Amino acid sequence: MAPVVEWSRLTWPEAEDAVRKMPACLVPFGAIEAHGPHMPLQTDNLLAGEVCRRVCEQTGAILMPTVPYGQVWSLYRFPGTLSMSVDTLIAFTQDLVRSLRDHGFRLVLIHSGHVGNLVGLREAIRRCHDEMPDVKVVLLDRLAAALSEVKHVLTTPRSHPYYLHACEIETSMTLEVAPEQVHMERAVRDFPEYPYDFDATPTRWDVVTKTGVLGDATAATPAKGKAIVDALVAQFVSIVEREVRETCS
Repeated sequence: MAPVVEWSRLTWPEAEDAVRKMPACLVPFGAIEAHGPHMPLQTDNLLAGEVCRRVCEQTGAILMPTVPYGQVWSLYRFPGTLSMSVDTLIAFTQDLVRSLRDHGFRLVLIHSGHVGNLVGLREAIRRCHDEMPDVKVVLLDRLAAALSEVKHVLTTPRSHPYYLHACEIETSMTLEVAPEQVHMERAVRDFPEYPYDFDATPTRWDVVTKTGVLGDATAATPAKGKAIVDALVAQFVSIVEREVRETCS
């Protein structure tokens, strides 16, 4: 595998040459938010950045700097959490894609390690599609598919059918990509009792959990994390290779 081309490390002549050779890039989006008592606020940044790095390593797509802030509503009242509005996220994403397009990129792939960004990113991508038909923007969101491939490695039930946070899954993934930043001695098991209308009306998560964990973080292991991350990267590599072949050839 060739070394990853990191946009932020290039000089401008190197950047000009790099995009001429590979007009496709991958942009990780993350967030700064509470991830239980055992993981750092930058967990989503760590996961998104490393997953994208591994995808770029296998596909040759250019790796963009991780966008470190996102839209965080559910966990906003936990200490340490920072947030931007959905409108700001949409405008920022449009501006970023416009810049990438103006500097020669024909394919922009986006992966968010934070689910709260997805509403804004999807809307931004629609607007980019209407405004800039000469650049294709693709959202990489295949965690559910990756988890279905490796569900046999998980040993505890999901706390919620859709949401996962600082649990066996996310903690295991972080143990795979940044083990030195996980404090397993502080990990907890927290299965909240969700109100009947939790999915139907806005509910801050501090109402249902005092730890910021949705599930059993104590069951996390590096081996489980590797299986999940490997499956996710494989899903993305397949998509990126197809998109590069069809858009940039």
